[in-house]
Amino acid sequence: MLVAPSPSRLAFALALAAPAFAWAGQQFFGLQLVPLGLTRWAWVVVFGPMVEEAIFRLLLQAGIYERLRPVRLAGQLANVLTALAFALVHAPQHGIIAVCWVLPALAIGEVWRRGGSWWLCVLLHAWFNISLCWVSGAGWILS
Repeated sequence: MLVAPSPSRLAFALALAAPAFAWAGQQFFGLQLVPLGLTRWAWVVVFGPMVEEAIFRLLLQAGIYERLRPVRLAGQLANVLTALAFALVHAPQHGIIAVCWVLPALAIGEVWRRGGSWWLCVLLHAWFNISLCWVSGAGWILS
């Protein structure tokens, strides 16, 4: 019988996969994240993940789940709808490339679904952002 990994083990696996996902997104789809200046870095690494995870996990995913609770696979459906909303919110800035945001949003949403740890989701989100900055050539240079 296949046993699903714990939220912390899943988060660890996702943290290991984030740089590869960022590299593939940059190579194949041109994903880039190059924050210029300390304020942008703070937003990309700290405030953005905190705000977005509060909105998408604590409000949207949890709210959808509560409304769909009687439905079979309500947690998974809430995760998918939240990931799609996350990509849609990023579409005005990134265009169709924002579809690439669905996969990490689903992965982070699964960590939330399994364990409900908002902080773990924030840390993963920040790590995905850092990984994308790194492969985009931003490194750790604060311009």
